[in-house]
Amino acid sequence: MPRKLKWPLAGAWQRRLIKATRRKDVTLEQFPVGLVWFQGSQVFFNQAVTAMIGYSNAEIATTEQWFSTLYGPEAASMRQLYATTSAATLGQTIHGFVVNRQNQSCLLECTLASHGHRQVWLVRDITESNRLERLLLQTEQTARVGGWEIDLRTNQVFWTREMYHILDTTAHEYTPTIENQNFFHTNATLIQLEAIFRQMIEQRGSFDMSVEMRTFRGRSFWGRFTGRVELEFGQPIKIYGSLQDVTEHHQLTEALRVAEHDYRTIFETTKIGIFRITPDGRVLRANPALVRLAGFAHEHELVDYVADLTTMYVEPQRFEYLRELLQTNGSYDEIESEVYRPATGERIWISETSRLVYAEDGSMLYAEGTIQEITARKQVEEALRHARDAAEAANHAKSTFLANMSHELRTPLNAIIGYSELLMDDTDFDDPTMVEQFRHDIAQINDAGHQLLNLVNDVLDLAKVEAGKYQVAAETFDLNSLVRDLIATINPMAQKNANSLYFEPNKHLPLIHTDRSMLRQILLNLLSNAAKFTKAGSINISVSFDPASQHVQCRVRDTGIGMNDEQMQRLFEPFTQGDASTTRRYGGTGLGLALCRHFIELLNGSIQVESVFGQGSIFTIVFPCLVEAID
Repeated sequence: MPRKLKWPLAGAWQRRLIKATRRKDVTLEQFPVGLVWFQGSQVFFNQAVTAMIGYSNAEIATTEQWFSTLYGPEAASMRQLYATTSAATLGQTIHGFVVNRQNQSCLLECTLASHGHRQVWLVRDITESNRLERLLLQTEQTARVGGWEIDLRTNQVFWTREMYHILDTTAHEYTPTIENQNFFHTNATLIQLEAIFRQMIEQRGSFDMSVEMRTFRGRSFWGRFTGRVELEFGQPIKIYGSLQDVTEHHQLTEALRVAEHDYRTIFETTKIGIFRITPDGRVLRANPALVRLAGFAHEHELVDYVADLTTMYVEPQRFEYLRELLQTNGSYDEIESEVYRPATGERIWISETSRLVYAEDGSMLYAEGTIQEITARKQVEEALRHARDAAEAANHAKSTFLANMSHELRTPLNAIIGYSELLMDDTDFDDPTMVEQFRHDIAQINDAGHQLLNLVNDVLDLAKVEAGKYQVAAETFDLNSLVRDLIATINPMAQKNANSLYFEPNKHLPLIHTDRSMLRQILLNLLSNAAKFTKAGSINISVSFDPASQHVQCRVRDTGIGMNDEQMQRLFEPFTQGDASTTRRYGGTGLGLALCRHFIELLNGSIQVESVFGQGSIFTIVFPCLVEAID
């Protein structure tokens, strides 16, 4: 019969079992990786897991507590996921967010290490690595930078997610390999890249280049392509790098290059001088046109010679004035100055434009602008000024002469008219012996004298106005009475052309205080023209008063020949009528309306005309009812 074990020996084995169990527990507790195992309804985990979730094994001792405490509303779905995964192959992984004791969300990665009646899971807290991974992905997407890697041992190619996005494809649609890169590069670029890769591997170096590429869909773009070799024991094992879509940057760079080329072309070929100077007047740059303007052959001659622009201006304080103007306004345009030509000392005139240029921090860098020589223009302007002054002096002398000759011209005309009137008064036209021709000749002398006197009066009046010798002599009178007198004067002329004259006195018109003689001459000229240029029509004169503005309005309306726009534009110029045919048909010198304009302006008023060719004209004068006398 087998010998029975004695109790002391049985106790020794029990003690050894207890020690082994304790060593296992200590090992599990001190294991650096989180361990969780489910056994029936119980759950066990080590200190590494406690550090992750903040709960001890005593606080979470059952599977029910594990799922309800950590997963909350997702407890049921996560329990099902654990159950499904535990029946699968070892190494299967579950990712799930849990809420730890500090009420913080953590992402746990649980990998199945053993299944059966005891399920063992390896647990890692990947919250931080997940956050960094998402941050890296967001950075890639924001910067549009994709990563790539080639394992030189296996020739496998790896792309990041953004790499697929840049090349407009997906991992399901395209599998990157070393052989199928012709989707994205031209043959010439592929040959260039092969040479660069070979050189980089041999020299253990790197590369950084911009190449024109195309996406999987065929869209062209510019990419910044970088690469570097990874070594292991001195031997290359990997090539890795990045790809960035730099199309916009390339376009901006190209646009900048074109703009710089255009600027350089303008700078070198324009005939206008372009400069760049420091705030204190030291020349930094000058284009060929400015170098030639200064009298030099090369830019460095101008820069070296003109150390201080303050000495270039003929007026000593001119540069300081321009500098203050520039600092106050930031720029100035077409300022004209007289300067010395630097190379010869010759005095010339220039027109300059300038503006200040600032750095990003707001500090002033320099002033730049243009200079154009205007000496020839200034000489022409000076010659024109002298000619204008001479013409004005001659015109003034003419006007003064005519104004001073008024008595000498009028006296003999008055004598001619007076003696012709005496002859007509003393002649007995009823005497049958009187010769009819003698009577006619005397009448012709009288009419011609009156016409000549009217002409001379108009010329002399205009000359006095232009010479500034016509003075306003204001007096108070009734405008209605003045108009009635004018109607009586002009009525024979109106009846001669079968015209009707109409005037309705304004009962509300106050007495006015102005130059009666000037106003009478204005209205007489307007009524005379209306009567002369109207045949078998009507002439209407009206007067009104505006209490608000204290202005009087007189309007002369006729149904005569009228005028077109071109005729009205030159109507108030001296010696001007509608056209030459008007002068031949109706006579006159064209001085009447010119005098009307001068006289009404002396009365602080204005004159306007409205006319329709073939239908008539309306002349309107407006003037204040109170005009002070001018001594």
